[in-house]
Amino acid sequence: MAILGKGKFMQESSEVHKMVFPIKIVWLALLGSLFIYGILLYSMGKTGFQDLKNIEAMKEVLYPLSFIPFIFSIIFFKKLNTIIRKTNMDTAPFAKHMNANDKRTLSYYSSYFIIHVILWALNEAGAIIGFLMTFVSGNFKYYLLSGSIAFFINLVLLKPNYLKFIQGKNLEQI
Repeated sequence: MAILGKGKFMQESSEVHKMVFPIKIVWLALLGSLFIYGILLYSMGKTGFQDLKNIEAMKEVLYPLSFIPFIFSIIFFKKLNTIIRKTNMDTAPFAKHMNANDKRTLSYYSSYFIIHVILWALNEAGAIIGFLMTFVSGNFKYYLLSGSIAFFINLVLLKPNYLKFIQGKNLEQI
């Protein structure tokens, strides 16, 4: 159900659900990639929980750098509604065949989708830095920590739910 105004509800059409579904596929693919990185490191068989190579210079720079994307992801998540509202794009051309209620429901979807993909990519950057640190040093703890943080942020904060997001909007003004 989406709110059309103050207290007015409408039933979502199947067209809206078809349009919203791809964001969940992208989210699951990015979430799955975090597991694939871990499986890849494990399958190489040369990882443990101690540095196999001396990478002190890299640890001083890259390891703290791997947490910066997580911090930005959380900051942007806190301002998500404002960012989506300010970057709102009109309904995409693929929605021209839809009725007016569906178009209003999907009015923020393009911005919602793009902002979420950017946040997921930013969040995954921290995990990739941890992956690189593990790959070079052989110490799995670098990826274990950064990958776990990325997974948690993606699963808890950045989980896509456009229909829940749009419920808080006054669609009659759109």
